[in-house]
Amino acid sequence: MHKNPQVITTINIHLNINILIKKIMKQEIKLGQKVRDMVTGFEGIAIARIEYLNGCIQYCVKPQSQKGEMPESEYIDHQQLEVVGDGVDIIPTGEPGGFMPDMPKAR
Repeated sequence: MHKNPQVITTINIHLNINILIKKIMKQEIKLGQKVRDMVTGFEGIAIARIEYLNGCIQYCVKPQSQKGEMPESEYIDHQQLEVVGDGVDIIPTGEPGGFMPDMPKAR
């Protein structure tokens, strides 16, 4: 075992980072929950989930309207999101919702 305090501190930091990464990776986001982008602070309701062939998972996050306008949503990688609230409950009717204006943008 290392007796050098700097080495022990470095090991503890790495262990804490690994625990945090595992926590984020296991966090399940449910549609309707309020989420926040940990990088930008962007907040809103998770309204859609998309999974790509390469394993990338993104959520469409719709912010709350500030002045009665329809705000634009953003697709954000799930690793950057944290759940910050219960959000909303919407009961599906079984009928398709029609045109979805919040489609992923071409990059």
